[in-house]
Amino acid sequence: MVNQDAEAIFIRQQDAFAKFGEMALRSDDLSEILHEACRLVGDALGTDLSKVMELQEDRKTLIMRAGVGWGPGVIGEATVKVETGSSEGYALQTGDPVISPNISSETRFKYAKFIQDAGVKAIANVIVPGRLSDRPYGILQIDSRRPRDFTNADVTFLRGYANLLGAAVDRVRVSFEEHVNAERLSIALESTTDSVILVDSNWNITYLNQHALDLLGIEKHKANSNFWSIFLDKPEGQASKSFHTALTEQKVLVFEDYFPRRRLWLEIRAYPTSGGLSIFFRDISFRRATEKELQIAQDHAVYLSRHDGLTGLPNRAALHDRLETLLTAARPEAGLAVLYLDLDGFKGINDRLGHQVGDDLLKEVAVRLTGCIRGGDIAARIGGDEFAILEKNLDSPDGASVLAKRLVQALGLPYALDGQQFTLSASVGITTAFDNSVDVIKLLKRADLAMYSAKLSGGGTYSFFGNQMTEKENDRQILKQDLRKAIDQQQFELYYQPILDLITEKVVCLEALLRWHHPKRGLISPGDFISIAEESGIILIIGEWVLLAACLEAVKWNDTISLAVNLSPVQFRDSNLVQNVKETLIRTGLAPNRLEFEITESALLLDSDANLFVLHALKEIGVRISMDDFGTGYSSLTYLRSFPFDKIKVDRSFVSDLPDGNGADAIVHAVAVLGRSFNLTTTAEGVETREQLECLRSEGYDQVQGYLFSKPVQSNQLHTMDAVVRF
Repeated sequence: MVNQDAEAIFIRQQDAFAKFGEMALRSDDLSEILHEACRLVGDALGTDLSKVMELQEDRKTLIMRAGVGWGPGVIGEATVKVETGSSEGYALQTGDPVISPNISSETRFKYAKFIQDAGVKAIANVIVPGRLSDRPYGILQIDSRRPRDFTNADVTFLRGYANLLGAAVDRVRVSFEEHVNAERLSIALESTTDSVILVDSNWNITYLNQHALDLLGIEKHKANSNFWSIFLDKPEGQASKSFHTALTEQKVLVFEDYFPRRRLWLEIRAYPTSGGLSIFFRDISFRRATEKELQIAQDHAVYLSRHDGLTGLPNRAALHDRLETLLTAARPEAGLAVLYLDLDGFKGINDRLGHQVGDDLLKEVAVRLTGCIRGGDIAARIGGDEFAILEKNLDSPDGASVLAKRLVQALGLPYALDGQQFTLSASVGITTAFDNSVDVIKLLKRADLAMYSAKLSGGGTYSFFGNQMTEKENDRQILKQDLRKAIDQQQFELYYQPILDLITEKVVCLEALLRWHHPKRGLISPGDFISIAEESGIILIIGEWVLLAACLEAVKWNDTISLAVNLSPVQFRDSNLVQNVKETLIRTGLAPNRLEFEITESALLLDSDANLFVLHALKEIGVRISMDDFGTGYSSLTYLRSFPFDKIKVDRSFVSDLPDGNGADAIVHAVAVLGRSFNLTTTAEGVETREQLECLRSEGYDQVQGYLFSKPVQSNQLHTMDAVVRF
């Protein structure tokens, strides 16, 4: 990036150089030259005071000949003694600039009283050369009423400026020939870092400095040729017009132009003079290239802010803005639809086959979505495995269902990635708008609710938004707020359902089941609020309370009865889980081997290594691990081989179909065989009939649980367990 402050200072300095150079060429008034030299240098550096002091013949005294910012009785009268201890004397002795950034803390030099009385805090001394005698003309001194660090660029400018001033003084003091004067001034102009060309009113070049010759690739013998023959390839171009304007209208013009002969971008400053133009220019090709690269980077950043980095589709922000525009201009005859899509089963594929396959799958989905929509419609990636389609120019809401069917069909076709073939489905939610009565946020929320409804229907289908969905969402939000109050107001209670040994017909375990006594809705089962608690993170607080309360209750039981506690996926992924279990066991005094955690397959769908670490850490404590709802997921057998389970609980959906429904008996038999093969305890939950019990007994199940024996009961009923449990 170009430093804009440095750029502005550089421009002021070159402006002062050009103006003073032009004036020095034409003026014969030494007082005017000295005064203008002080004024312009002060403007260029932004200082309060400046002065030119002439060295007297005795070389011991400097007298102020001109200055800006000084009070009466100073100019023409104030003197400075050239002593070893003065900054002026040191400058004359060494011939180099002498800088004092803060004279208050300066220990090297003494300063004249009139300088201190003027409140000067910083000084820069530069020698003004004189080539007509054996001594310099004097010193150009820049004074500031504030401490100031003069930069290397400032010092370089002052050297060149003082050289130009010395040449001007020489020209006035002695009547040299014109060509001598021009040569003297050209030497001064050579000291500037810019390239310089001077032209007369007929565009003849009267002077070029060496920088100009080098930069433009001009041979020395062509230095006196016509300006247009060497500088511009196209005299009729914009640069030509600018030069003519500067000359004819006597305007200072600053512009940039490309010099094709040398493939350079130049910054050009044209200053009108009484006899032509003084033209300063410099190579800005690097700056232009940097600015171009920056613009490309900025354009790319803007693109990325509006597009998904993985699929290249527009992102949520781009979709939002496009919807905002369309809704603002919505007409009754021009309806639109928003279709929200979620990929059913994507998470399992991503975890099983790896994130690279998951990314490739999302890219393929983006291609298929784009192939399903019309020109002018938009497919966007919202995040994760969620996408959205904006369909325009609908005649009726039913028109969106045609696209929805096409999307479900296209995304349901097989995928072949990384040498593997698989399928997945999509849940699509649809909402429409035929006027601007609904805002963007509400429209997107409706599409999301409709998509959630399609997913609850089993996935692989689509659903239109209905008002009842809003009611459900409102109900969820209210429950979420009430959940936070429930913790503080002790509205939760634990119920316990016994698990019995099939051989001894005795209670061997009690499963803790959470119930919520809502002050207005009455008793609420976990199925109605656990998912809300997981979404909001409240489940971690609830889970800690359940574990502590259940363990405190379990220590009251017979040592032969263990406690089963359910762990949600969110709890299982909590980094504090293992430590919380340790602390709870210590606090309550419950033996670790009497605590059993029930974990569903969904809790294990993430990083296998991390899952294995947590399970082994729990096993090291001494607690038991049970896989709950076994048989409902495609990876159940894989988990049995990989993770250290003690028990498997066959899902109640299979038990309910016993003894002869929907092939459940085959699954129940297979689970029993697996349990014996892996030396795991087998438990069947949801037992409600004698027929189911006898079927499970014949298969060799170890434990049973269900309403046939006992419903979940409050803790105060556990002391009459024998009366409660029926076998």
